[in-house]
Amino acid sequence: MNRPSRGSTLAAVAILAVTITACSEGNDPGSNVSERPGDKPAIRNVLVTAFKTEDPEGICSRLLTRQLFRQIYESKAACRRVEAKEEEDEPVKRVEVSSTQVSGNRARARARLLGGDQGGTAGIVSLAREDGTWRIDDLSIGFLRSALTAALENDKEIPRSVNRCALKHLLRLPDGRFKDLAYGSLGERPDAQRLLFTELTSCEHAEGRPSTIRREINKEVAKSLRQAGARPAAVKCVIRSLTRRVSERKLIALISAPADERVAGLRRVLIAAASACRVSDGGPGESIS
Repeated sequence: MNRPSRGSTLAAVAILAVTITACSEGNDPGSNVSERPGDKPAIRNVLVTAFKTEDPEGICSRLLTRQLFRQIYESKAACRRVEAKEEEDEPVKRVEVSSTQVSGNRARARARLLGGDQGGTAGIVSLAREDGTWRIDDLSIGFLRSALTAALENDKEIPRSVNRCALKHLLRLPDGRFKDLAYGSLGERPDAQRLLFTELTSCEHAEGRPSTIRREINKEVAKSLRQAGARPAAVKCVIRSLTRRVSERKLIALISAPADERVAGLRRVLIAAASACRVSDGGPGESIS
């Protein structure tokens, strides 16, 4: 299970991409079937695999029910992009599974994640038997709130006071809205990303700090310019121009957009800033001379 890509360690809520909660029993066709031999070991295996896997295909094809997949991801391509392993991600070291209960084609268990970026996450997850195998079907609010807390507390790049501020505000959200935020963050959906980045940036500004998002963008732009041979004065000019032209609100909207729109939007503002400084631009990731 991966953290959301580096737009946010917050989004590291993200982070838990495969966990699940209590779903109502419903009118499942097999709900009157008794527990079968091997159900509990199979359920434990699904949870351990889901929380520890570094294989995007497992999350995107085998470990989530179709219902949960649709709640989190826009498509399989989006899932693979979100779940692609980042070098700086620290995987879960151990998964403890307890209190497993099986009722026909539904099951519940308590999962606790130890170590890594998600260490400290704990709560009830629920599963459903689909296409003959157990799959994660939903995340409980307790698990999701625990996951957000763990993600922010384990983050090493953002000041602890800023993380606590953002956590305080986000945990106040009503259960329904929080769940939408958590699932949206897992799938890196724009609305959820925008809310997370806005809360983080507001907390940074309240402490008189520059925003992490702007700092990271400026760092990447400066790196690209230097690699392309731009002089220090030109690099400083472009950064100043970006700061004047792109407000925090617009920057958050750009970073929260789907991948293709994000790249195109960043390219446009970078070209405008470079042009103002008489620096020609090949676009993010391309040479700037």
